[in-house]
Amino acid sequence: MAKLNSCYPLCPLIDRSPIGVTSDSDSGCAIVTLGKNIVIRYTLADQKQASSWSSKDKLTAPVIYDHVGKKYVAVFNQSIIKVWDNTDVDLNKLKKHKFDHPIHSLVSRERNAEPVVIFKNGASLSFSQALVDRKKNLSGSLPTKMSIKECFFIRLDDIGCIAIVAENDKGVTSFVIVEVDSERKPLHNIPIVRPDKKLLGLTTMQAEGTAFLVTFWSDGQLFSLPLAKSVRSEEGVGSSICTLNAVSVKNAVAMTQIATNHLAIYGADPSEEGAMLVIVNTQFMLVQAHQHYKMFSNNTNLWTIGPNLLLVVGHSLAVVPFLLDTEHLCALIGTHKPLQLTDHKASEVEQVLEMTTVSWDKNIGKKVADTTLKDFQKMQPVNVKMLADQGYSQAMLCEKLVASYLEETNLSGIVWLLQFLPDFPESALVTVLAFCLDTPPAAFRKLKYDKRKFHYLIDMDGDSQNGLVELSDKQRVVLDIIIRTSFSEAIILPHLRSKLNLQHCLALLQYIAQCLPQIKNTTDAQALMRWAAVLLDSHYQQLLLSTDECVSSTVHALKDLVESQVEYIDELKVLDPILRRIQSGQALQKPNIVQNMFYSIETLRLY
Repeated sequence: MAKLNSCYPLCPLIDRSPIGVTSDSDSGCAIVTLGKNIVIRYTLADQKQASSWSSKDKLTAPVIYDHVGKKYVAVFNQSIIKVWDNTDVDLNKLKKHKFDHPIHSLVSRERNAEPVVIFKNGASLSFSQALVDRKKNLSGSLPTKMSIKECFFIRLDDIGCIAIVAENDKGVTSFVIVEVDSERKPLHNIPIVRPDKKLLGLTTMQAEGTAFLVTFWSDGQLFSLPLAKSVRSEEGVGSSICTLNAVSVKNAVAMTQIATNHLAIYGADPSEEGAMLVIVNTQFMLVQAHQHYKMFSNNTNLWTIGPNLLLVVGHSLAVVPFLLDTEHLCALIGTHKPLQLTDHKASEVEQVLEMTTVSWDKNIGKKVADTTLKDFQKMQPVNVKMLADQGYSQAMLCEKLVASYLEETNLSGIVWLLQFLPDFPESALVTVLAFCLDTPPAAFRKLKYDKRKFHYLIDMDGDSQNGLVELSDKQRVVLDIIIRTSFSEAIILPHLRSKLNLQHCLALLQYIAQCLPQIKNTTDAQALMRWAAVLLDSHYQQLLLSTDECVSSTVHALKDLVESQVEYIDELKVLDPILRRIQSGQALQKPNIVQNMFYSIETLRLY
């Protein structure tokens, strides 16, 4: 699951696009080379300037941070490198390291490795080696007619390499891979060409020790080429992994990797009105998130700083926080067949048209195993089977059925969906929760469930009164199933804020506070704690500003429960080494007899 949060401006631009944006020593900061003479460090959380520098010499490459030397490094006038730290104020007074060969840019590596200096002729040297050889004649890997467009650091068979995207005078793009601090020929020189197709964007991806070249073309095809020391020329640009229709194929796009299997692409909207930012899951070949902008600039650039994407929107540099969460495979694929349980005997020849369906939910196997086939088919609603036969995913099933079930007060159907569909959407889950808390107990009388196979979170005699809402036994059945249903905190938070009022939130928190001290099942206790945390997060401001004594008492009750659990854990920590000594058969340490004395004498036997 991928999600793009709301975009917010970081700073106005001097030119159409900044020279570059790089990561800082602090994870929450970004180094923005705003113009030819200005460098600013921004704190992304509050959009404030942490520090800034200016110089008379022109910056010709993005400023980077050297994690080894703990200094900022910049290229001026393509031939000078300067180094400074936070205490330096005037960049004009810094020492100049002059080079005989023009420099293209600086590329950061891992935190335990110094940056790499990329020269315009294709030579790639580590920073310390470049300072030593700055007056030497460096042999490059590129012909004189080729110019560098972009550089990446990749690991090729566990060897650090520099990938250079270069273009010749005829407009043909090549992908050149060279080793750092090596005078040998390039490992690869791959022409990025497809007949009658135009290259719109490219990037590199690193996944499980393997590097990939990912390219996007004018026919909407996204290609991936695995990179290794021995890439065959007949492989070309690799194989097509998906067709992307979310961005326009008439303009160039910017691409960058944000996770092992996730790629961010920024380009023009297909309608040619504004821009579009999308996140593509390269494992399942699906667009998982997208965000539209009113203005699009031809100078498309995209940078990743931690969990944030930085891009040019209009005349500003904008920040788009993103979130990557646990994948729901069923929702990604869009079809499933777990509901087609049959007990017919197979014939001698049978054509198998379905694949084995597995569930990542630990409890679903037990649920299905405890329910016989006849009970399952008897409980399964007819419309569920009909939609499942048509290939509806679990999420789509819930979207179709939950609203109609609630309108008809068909609580048996709701309970069936909650029990047998592990991929229950968070939006529908909150809708059912609000209905359960807001509906009178009389509406739950028609609910049928097997008392022998269902167990409550806690046992109560008769109805339970929770201050704000009265819960009958059958209401508790639905509520307990909802609490046991898995969910994603990132997805459910907006729905809780919009669909659940403070009264509902408080009633549920009181129910959780009532259940927690008596709970014995670890899984149920974890589910209750997850719900308590997400409810406090979703209604934080309302709970904080409320002067109601009921709110205060409920929050204090939860606080006391958490503190008691923390004290219990601390006691277990003290008891743990004693139990381990007993388990290993070691004697417990004898108490020291000598106490409250200035000195003691011990006899040591040396031989």
